[in-house]
Amino acid sequence: AAYSLSVTADPKLEAYVELYAQVLRNDLLCLCGMLAADLATLPRAMRGGLHRFFDENEVWLTRVLEEGRRAKTLRFDGPPALVAQTLPDYGALRARLRAVPLA
Repeated sequence: AAYSLSVTADPKLEAYVELYAQVLRNDLLCLCGMLAADLATLPRAMRGGLHRFFDENEVWLTRVLEEGRRAKTLRFDGPPALVAQTLPDYGALRARLRAVPLA
């Protein structure tokens, strides 16, 4: 794992956001975001891999949000899973994935 259990939720989220911020600052594109844009044209196995990537990200984000809420280092309205699904950009990519069937 990239983070030890002693790291609090705030630094985890900061590192997660920083990863994407670096991509934007360097005029790069997120590979999964690019692939999601062409999801309907990808082979089934690749679509499944993208779904798994976003599913795992959602689970991780939900867990980090739950940790932050319990530790009182994060405040937000609503269930952590819903907040994870609606983070900027991530929510839009996830909605696109759900719109295209795996078959």
